[in-house]
Amino acid sequence: MATKLTLAFGPDFHLYHDAADDAHVYLELQAVGVVSIPVQVWEVIRRYPAADLSLLNLTDEELCREVERQVAARLEAHEAGGFGPTDAPRE
Repeated sequence: MATKLTLAFGPDFHLYHDAADDAHVYLELQAVGVVSIPVQVWEVIRRYPAADLSLLNLTDEELCREVERQVAARLEAHEAGGFGPTDAPRE
């Protein structure tokens, strides 16, 4: 009887849970072999959001402007939320 429960697979990998082992999931890579991943680690990996590639095609100048815009927006949000300027005392 097969005990491997497939979570995902592709041409070069097989991610599975073994019914006989509740503490791990397994990643079988064609070039590497089998890697045992503790369930606690797998849960963190599983919930990790996908990479944000929205900035990938920006020029250096556009990227600098976007970073400045995001920093300014976050500073403004913190000031509006009662945190105050960065040089103000914590109290």
